[in-house]
Amino acid sequence: MSGFFHKTLTKRLSAVFFVIFSVWWGLFLTSPPAPKPVDAPEAEFSAERAYTHVQSIAEAPHMLGTAEHDSVRRYILRELRNLGLKPRVETGISLVTFRGYHAARTQNIIARLEGADSDRTILLMAHYDSVPYAPGAADDAAGVAAILEVLRAIRAGEPLHHDLLVLLTDGEELGLMGARHFAENSPLLDEVDLVLNLEARGSSGSSIMFETNSGNANLIPQFAESTGNAVANSLTYAVYKILPNDTDFTVFKPCDLQGLNYGFIDDYLDYHTMQDNPANLSLPSLQHHGENILDNVRYFGNRSGKLTADSDLVYFNGPFGGIIYYPESWTPLLVSMTLLLFAIFLVIAHQRFWISLRGVMIGFAAYFGIIIVAAGITWFGWSFIREVLRPEYHWLRQGETYASRWYLWFFITLVSVLAIPWLKWIQSKTGIINLIAGIFTTWTVLLLGTAYLLPAAHYLLLWPLFFGIVGLLLSGEEIHTGEWSWRTLLILAFCLFIPLFLFPFYITLVQVALTTRMVAASILLYMLLFGMLWPLLELINGKQDKQIYAMLAGALILLFTGATLNDGYTPAQKKQNSLVFFSNLDTGKNYWVSTNRSTDDWTAHFLGESPGDTTMPEVPVFQNRPLLFNPAPDAALKAPKIELLAQEIEDSIRTVTLRFSYDLPAQAVTIDFSDDLQVWKASLEGKTIFNAHDPLDEQPEILNRVTYFRDFRSPFVMSLTYRNRSSSPEIRVTSYHTDFPDILMNRYPERPSHTMPAPSPFTTGRIWTRSLEFENLARE
Repeated sequence: MSGFFHKTLTKRLSAVFFVIFSVWWGLFLTSPPAPKPVDAPEAEFSAERAYTHVQSIAEAPHMLGTAEHDSVRRYILRELRNLGLKPRVETGISLVTFRGYHAARTQNIIARLEGADSDRTILLMAHYDSVPYAPGAADDAAGVAAILEVLRAIRAGEPLHHDLLVLLTDGEELGLMGARHFAENSPLLDEVDLVLNLEARGSSGSSIMFETNSGNANLIPQFAESTGNAVANSLTYAVYKILPNDTDFTVFKPCDLQGLNYGFIDDYLDYHTMQDNPANLSLPSLQHHGENILDNVRYFGNRSGKLTADSDLVYFNGPFGGIIYYPESWTPLLVSMTLLLFAIFLVIAHQRFWISLRGVMIGFAAYFGIIIVAAGITWFGWSFIREVLRPEYHWLRQGETYASRWYLWFFITLVSVLAIPWLKWIQSKTGIINLIAGIFTTWTVLLLGTAYLLPAAHYLLLWPLFFGIVGLLLSGEEIHTGEWSWRTLLILAFCLFIPLFLFPFYITLVQVALTTRMVAASILLYMLLFGMLWPLLELINGKQDKQIYAMLAGALILLFTGATLNDGYTPAQKKQNSLVFFSNLDTGKNYWVSTNRSTDDWTAHFLGESPGDTTMPEVPVFQNRPLLFNPAPDAALKAPKIELLAQEIEDSIRTVTLRFSYDLPAQAVTIDFSDDLQVWKASLEGKTIFNAHDPLDEQPEILNRVTYFRDFRSPFVMSLTYRNRSSSPEIRVTSYHTDFPDILMNRYPERPSHTMPAPSPFTTGRIWTRSLEFENLARE
């Protein structure tokens, strides 16, 4: 063992402690705060106080149009009145283009907390509806509860200077319906200066400020100053802009409004499932939500600084707390400075005979190659686990597993086992400085690509590379000769603190955001960190190869065993499955249908041991997916009653007004128009939803389908103006409900406690369909 460092256990342990502390510190600074109790000071946010609202709101699934949804709305209105506000409900029909048209009758809740001066208005927003099968504790009862608790805390403290407008939207889960209706119809939009939105895509984790609007150069400094425990970075903002994901805040971005969009995303398998319940909601996440918003409301509610700008900032969490930010326009300069510094290092290293061109190129090829190999092994390794070893993972729609963190550490350990001997062998052939220079060359190439494609995300590569080059310039001679000293260790510790602080948060964030299906992306980040740390790892490792490999091999076995033991389906970690009772009222045939690949112990009672395979293109929600099916008993379902209220005929143009009424409850209805029905104009409950002569915004080219969500306990009216292409145009009405027919279920066993409906709309419950010709409507 050469060198003083390798002879000194104290130095090696100090290096290990430094690595552990740096990683812990980075994760600690980006973690949510401890929840405050119910007896916290009145002017502070208390997660335990807010949690009582979550329990009331998320008692059951409350999809738009259901009785539970009405109950939640009444509760929120009552709580707002108890706070001394005068809430009102704004009702209207909103539209979104999605496989035809989706329409919903939304009921937004609006309230105002007046300030001393109304020259600025802050819009505080969350949505109060849930998806069909989830109580919605995190998504988005946590947001609503946080707003109620923030309002209480504001009322208990100093009054705001500006107005605070509260918008609790309806129909977010159906396509941002309530937010769309507010943005398109409410005169209040004109007075809004800043939007604060709360969301969730999981049940735990830090409340991350993941999105602003473009032109955030004035907003980010004020956000950084106002938010005491901020977790934010411009990488999530840059990536979110190119992803097909939306929240209510998306609706307001074209309105040139600035805003701060918050969300937490850990425990993704709770998202949109019955596991999104109050018991699974993280109180630290709720505390983080509330503290962020309360800080923002108090700051922006009392300041009048400019919010919009013509440029963006790069921003990220700093190593000593708070947010570091600087103009995105500095990117070319900072990248050029780093390239110049690297060029200086290469010249000095070449002059001192530390490196050669051939050695650097070998180091570059070896490191770049092991990155690709590590990502490939992770990709195919996870595919092998999912497809061959654990095919039961396919029951989970999100592409995730309950043992996700175990698998992340498993693959980190696996690629480390591969990378260490490979890089040590290359180092023995080229020398350590050649290898490090090759590693830094790889980082430089990736930095250039990132700066060009995602300039707001360049900081993640630039600052670790910059300080890494500085460290190499200051300690290169000792690293080259192997004469390690305390000075070398301190230099490396100082210069490698930044990547150790930054990268672990992003490694875990990427896996949570993209799921274990894309864990290879996290491994790419890990391998970048691994390469940057190579000098320090070499100091720690020395020549203890056998001991290191034995430890890593043991860790691999333990991690895979841990994943296997923690990914089973239990009442706390439920299995997702699909089962639908489908009734075709035209043919009189009834089926049990499932979107799963196979049956399980419960669905086999309905589908049989050998169900048939089919597709049902006539049912929009199935989207031509392969289905399992088996004949089912009759449940005496009835189609809605359709009455012809009025009819006008002029030449070949006909206008009809239809009234739809349900005896049997439904939660959504899809109306399909036959190909020979050329619709020129359509209205739904008096609102024009299609006009061929005067097209609406985002209107489809033709109207062939409308899916409508509302409370169908009362009738609704639709008017159509069309040109007949045949004498008997048809419509098909498909109705949906998330419950099974009661008259059938006593014949079958109850759903086991370790299973739950799959998190897709109407993959569990009942669906019934009926086609009819227009000429028969008067006789229906």
